[in-house]
Amino acid sequence: MNSETSPRAEHIHERLAFPVAETALLLGIGKTKTRELIAAGELGSIRTGRRLLVPRSEIEAYIARRLANAS
Repeated sequence: MNSETSPRAEHIHERLAFPVAETALLLGIGKTKTRELIAAGELGSIRTGRRLLVPRSEIEAYIARRLANAS
C-alpha cells in the first residue's frame, strides 16, 4: 500500500478531531502543554476508548479566545 492510499495519508485539515500529538503540532506547542490545557479545561477533548481527541472546533475556539485576550 502506498502513502496515497493509506488512511494515514488523509489530509490533516479535513478531520474533525485530532490526537494530542497532532493538536500540539497544530498549535505549535508541546504535548505536555496540550495535556495541561485539556486538564485545565481550556481546551475541550473527548475520550474514545484509550484515545484522547481534541475536536477541530475546540482548537479553533481556543485560538479565538487567545486572540480576543491578546487585544
